[in-house]
Amino acid sequence: MESEEYKEQCRTFLRKQLDHVKPRLVAILGIPAAEQYRLSGCNAPFVKLDHPLYANSKGRYGAECASIVERNAGKLRAALNADGKGNVIPSKLGLGTQVAALFAKCGLDSPSPELHGYIIEPMKFEL
Repeated sequence: MESEEYKEQCRTFLRKQLDHVKPRLVAILGIPAAEQYRLSGCNAPFVKLDHPLYANSKGRYGAECASIVERNAGKLRAALNADGKGNVIPSKLGLGTQVAALFAKCGLDSPSPELHGYIIEPMKFEL
């Protein structure tokens, strides 16, 4: 278990990061993180998410985890589509497209010598 001194150092770091980044929304994953965020005194908008591993720790796999992930996705969509006053902002773009747009100018612009001729391609996911 972490010491209180360590937790306070983390909260201080969090305050500095949020002050520097000024995020539109902070996603808090799990009950311990929510408590530390509350104690930090940060006032950035946030959404509390359930940690998918909670189901695993209770011996429930698969469907329960998928349910938690889906519920979290809904919470994120709702929070990102609100204007901070509870009003929904209509969006023509999906959440994944919005996130991808944030990182559109990040990444490799040209082949890297370390890749030794491998082609840069987006990852593929099988469902």
